[in-house]
Amino acid sequence: MSRKSRKPTFIDAHAHVDNVKTYLENIRRADIEVWINAIELSEINEIVSVSKSIPSKIFIGVHPSRADRYEPNEFLKRMGSVKKVDGLGEIGLDRRYGIPLDIQLKALRDQLAIAERYDLPVVLHTRGSVKEVLSEISSYSLKSVLFHWFSGSTSELNEVLSRGYYVSIGPSIIYSKSSRKVLEAYHRDRLLLETDSPVYYQPLKVEANPTLIVSVYYALSNLMKEDINVVVENIFKVARSFLKR
Repeated sequence: MSRKSRKPTFIDAHAHVDNVKTYLENIRRADIEVWINAIELSEINEIVSVSKSIPSKIFIGVHPSRADRYEPNEFLKRMGSVKKVDGLGEIGLDRRYGIPLDIQLKALRDQLAIAERYDLPVVLHTRGSVKEVLSEISSYSLKSVLFHWFSGSTSELNEVLSRGYYVSIGPSIIYSKSSRKVLEAYHRDRLLLETDSPVYYQPLKVEANPTLIVSVYYALSNLMKEDINVVVENIFKVARSFLKR
């Protein structure tokens, strides 16, 4: 598989802007496309700036841990200031953050409505809330849906995949057998890979940055017993299918 036939080689389908600037040259050299997800609106200017230096996609959204800061008018204003928005993310639900669920739901529903209105893909945070989020998104006509760092049950995974949604997983497939249930999504052309940079992975003793995605690809290659070039090609096609372009 020639580099000429397809660039960039690797897709990091979920990262945050925090430490990306430190690794710009390494990201470019490795031909990594980084999908930079916002947590709050104050990050948008930095995300746009960083995105100009590397192959990237821009996802804007208000994370459930910041749902109490969500302002609909401000969201639309900031969204309109970005020349090209590739999707909305990271949005969703998570009771562990201590933000009242009704506040999280209001922010999620409003952002889903915006995604529907502007025909944009969505990246979802669903830790401990896969069933609730599935229920919520069923009310919207959405372009594409990605359950980022999927950690639900096998039955929930089957429900997600049966609806034609996508899931992503990161470095945990290197060391966690429970994370590997998502491999079913690979066979259905619904799996994407991510680093969730700058998350710290204790078993690996490393803070993630987008260049770690290369190790995730090789881990998947070993698990699926497929040539790395085949895996790269397949994931690239899935990524473009999710973006619908």
